[in-house]
Amino acid sequence: MKKLIFLFIIAFSLTMMCVTACAAAPEVREDTNEVTVSNISDGDFAIAAVYDENRILEGVKIYKDQSEVSVNYSKDIFTNYENAGYMKLFVWSKDQEPKMTAYGIDIKKYKDATGETDDKIINIQIGDNTITATLEDNSSAQAFYELLKDGPVTVNMTDYGNFEKVGPLPTSLPTNDEQITTEPGDIILYQGNSITIYYDTNIWSFTRLGKVNGLSQTELKNILGTGGITAVFSIASETKPETTAQKTLVAYFSCTGTTETLANKIIDITDADSFRIIPKEPYTSADLTYSNSSSRATVEQQQNTNTRPEIENKIENLSDYDTILIGYPIWWGKCPRIILTFLETYKNELSGKTIIPFCTSGSSGISGSLPEIRNALPDSSVKDGFRGTANMTEEQIKSQLEANDYDLN
Repeated sequence: MKKLIFLFIIAFSLTMMCVTACAAAPEVREDTNEVTVSNISDGDFAIAAVYDENRILEGVKIYKDQSEVSVNYSKDIFTNYENAGYMKLFVWSKDQEPKMTAYGIDIKKYKDATGETDDKIINIQIGDNTITATLEDNSSAQAFYELLKDGPVTVNMTDYGNFEKVGPLPTSLPTNDEQITTEPGDIILYQGNSITIYYDTNIWSFTRLGKVNGLSQTELKNILGTGGITAVFSIASETKPETTAQKTLVAYFSCTGTTETLANKIIDITDADSFRIIPKEPYTSADLTYSNSSSRATVEQQQNTNTRPEIENKIENLSDYDTILIGYPIWWGKCPRIILTFLETYKNELSGKTIIPFCTSGSSGISGSLPEIRNALPDSSVKDGFRGTANMTEEQIKSQLEANDYDLN
């Protein structure tokens, strides 16, 4: 009997451990005039910490024994805290352990029931996503806003420290540095000449420029992605969301016409612009004799791998494109050296862009060519790409493009 009781206790404990481990994490959604926290486990509780516009604590509201908590700004906050301007949400366990990273909300914009506010709202376009942010009330944010009045500002941003995207501004702004613990969504001015978007925490002396509106940390991370990005900052009231499809370029190198045939099919499907990479010294059929260890292509691919053949033509507007498809034949398991010439020449213009490689080959796949491409473009988002043929159908090409997250709509 004791043995049965002991086994029952073990089974019950394992079940409870599974329930605890498998419980969904708390989720936050922000609506027009309230914020809701869901998936609160039994025994856990939510906390709303209310601050004034200078981040000085005004009060705390605790919500117990609720699996979902909605905090209405008008009814629950402004009626009780006259100076409320900012709020943080937490979820804690019954053992006083944090279960959810603090979710900060700039709520002062909701004080006017008519929706009219003096807040300065900006748009930030990142790829196909346009998010909004509310600027701070300081001289730095005001100077940034004045800069945006002259037109959108494009910033090529790199990832730093696994907590921020950072890039140079075209001009310096006045600073209002103070010791800050950043939160996901904070927009920070660094050293007066660089702007950062934080997706995690950091402690330093910064100038706060603003805060991204209405996105959880996970949502923000998904939009920012990994590696470099191009962010376009603009005044929200003066910027209309893009309604046209992403702008695409197909750049390709072809000697025998096979890659060119596939490239032209892709161009027709995507309505992309095209750029043929033309070597300054054309490749002859003798140059491509794989069985000859002294042929030009063999020497470049297997012996002098640092060779970078010159390109005859140039492209002037590469930075205008969102996505670049790069096509080439596979030579000895890798991309031709002239492809690396192209990538290294336009490395800065390709920073933050989406790159989709595609290749043609009699037998080898594309995977062997990807490490060199990614090494050449560390700040670009290089997809896995695909191997194709000149005989591919439209549906086959569309399937490969969609597998590389290309939006055909």
